[in-house]
Amino acid sequence: MDPAPRRRGLSAGFSIVGVVAALLIAGVTVLALTSSQTRHPHVGATPAAPVAAADVRAAFIAGLTRVKAGDLAGWQERLPAGGAAAQRVLAELYRHLAPLHWTALGAGVTAIPGKSDVFDVKITGSIGGVGPDDRVVAERVLVVRRPEDRLTVVGDQTPAGIRHEYLMAFDKPRMIKAQGGVVVYDSTWRARAEELAAYLPQARARLAVLGLHPRQRVLVFCFSSTAQVTDYLAQTLAQGEGKFFSGEAKRLNGGAAAPADIGVVAPALAERQAWAPLMLSHELTHAFTMPWFDKTAHAPPMLEEGLAVAVEGGRSYSALRRELASGNKSMPLLQAFATGDLWMNGSSARIQLAYLESGAVVGYILQHWGPAPLKRFVLQVADSSLSPQAIKEIVRRLLGESWTKFYGGLVQYVYTLP
Repeated sequence: MDPAPRRRGLSAGFSIVGVVAALLIAGVTVLALTSSQTRHPHVGATPAAPVAAADVRAAFIAGLTRVKAGDLAGWQERLPAGGAAAQRVLAELYRHLAPLHWTALGAGVTAIPGKSDVFDVKITGSIGGVGPDDRVVAERVLVVRRPEDRLTVVGDQTPAGIRHEYLMAFDKPRMIKAQGGVVVYDSTWRARAEELAAYLPQARARLAVLGLHPRQRVLVFCFSSTAQVTDYLAQTLAQGEGKFFSGEAKRLNGGAAAPADIGVVAPALAERQAWAPLMLSHELTHAFTMPWFDKTAHAPPMLEEGLAVAVEGGRSYSALRRELASGNKSMPLLQAFATGDLWMNGSSARIQLAYLESGAVVGYILQHWGPAPLKRFVLQVADSSLSPQAIKEIVRRLLGESWTKFYGGLVQYVYTLP
């Protein structure tokens, strides 16, 4: 029942403007444009005035004010469509955005180099007042012209790889306001979304274990499948990843967004509803402690997962007791601090052991030294070389014990756990 490892700043790893520009300049889309012009000869019949990115942005801003109001006719009036492809893409955007409550809704528009009428449009917004106003929620590459002096969307050239990114991954997105956050879900999973919303308060309360009492609300995405997660992130996930995760929102203006978002694949909780509050507390820990590592040299999974496991609780440490009794040879603790990925090339049993070992270290320091010394320990280890010598020195300096004494106390502590 280990949550899949979250990734810091999950997002597409390429520049859409550059990709589209390269394709257009190479002439890949010339036939498509010619075909569109042939089907709609009226678009090019009158000499068109040039279109600037600022013009497109102004039109989208005007249209999005009507989306917030649930005014489809107003959206269509402010962003007229020329042709079936344009009508389809604008209708799709409205259908995904209008059902949600937006406290901010805007757009960033960039002209594609080499083409005067093609623009990369990023829709941004804050859902229910949670998260940054410049969160990217949809992206489209559109052909925009000014036939008869009226700005008109006449084509859609969005690459397939990002067509379903962000909110567009959902079929019929809806939202529930909860105490401490907002849950966004596909309409068919309303019951599961309501459960997650109800669990949020008790899951947040568990953060007190780390001395955390955050006021910031979180955004929880309830997905229908891991395939939908892949679409949302626009990136391929490794086997077993993506069922439960946290990651920073993609922002138009860059920069980290805290707290991070939480993702849950609804079917993965089948027959495990009792575990849901613990799972949420695990991911909430990541969401609120990710900023700890923003300025450190490393973000060791051993520490990141240890914090989350300690807050989550509810695990049996019998496998770790067997490991320690056999001499801690299969996963030596000092080496574990430098492990780059607890899931890489590991069996489920080994992954489980890594989680238990990391949780035990954090739990032991919490019990004997408290939350503040734990945070100092975590930050100094993360900012070190992660070598055994560095770890031993930090233990001696911050916790006042030799590594031998620290390790012996840890072993005794593990035998007190469930």
